[in-house]
Amino acid sequence: GERFSGLGDLVALVLPEWPLLIRAFILLILAAIAEACIPKFVGEAITTIIRAQERGTLEERPFADPVVKLLIAAFACGLCSSTRGATFVVLGSKVSMKLRLGLFDNLLRQEIGFFDKTKTGEIVSRLTQDCSKVSDQVQFNVNVFLRTVVQTITTLVFMTSVSPQLTYVAFVSVPIVGYLCFSPHR
Repeated sequence: GERFSGLGDLVALVLPEWPLLIRAFILLILAAIAEACIPKFVGEAITTIIRAQERGTLEERPFADPVVKLLIAAFACGLCSSTRGATFVVLGSKVSMKLRLGLFDNLLRQEIGFFDKTKTGEIVSRLTQDCSKVSDQVQFNVNVFLRTVVQTITTLVFMTSVSPQLTYVAFVSVPIVGYLCFSPHR
């Protein structure tokens, strides 16, 4: 129905900006990979410190390599995440501009009687507030949706590479625990 036609219109507004979407998606993947590496490097640094302390070689700073890897991963994650966010701001601005131009073009094609019936404040509100709300929602929802999907996939791949058995246990137990905790039949 009408909801899907609105979604189709929204896709039609965003789709011409596919280079920005691809750039944001690549940055998202890079940020997710870097973010998934951070706990691994923290673990490596802690393990190296504990082992060096047990051996009495802590003064040689064997933890420097894992700490440098951690800093690089954190910097890459921050850089890619912020650049992705900026890309979505640009995308949102372009969508807002297209939406406003389309609305303005439609206003110019209206009969004179339309302006007798419709209040000027209502027209101005549509051009400013409504267009801003739609573009903000597009920017936010597309960003969050893509980020959630990529982070979930990246985390599952990383977990599986570390321990497939624990990943399967988590994959099975988390939904069960969630259901038991949030079930309305408790």
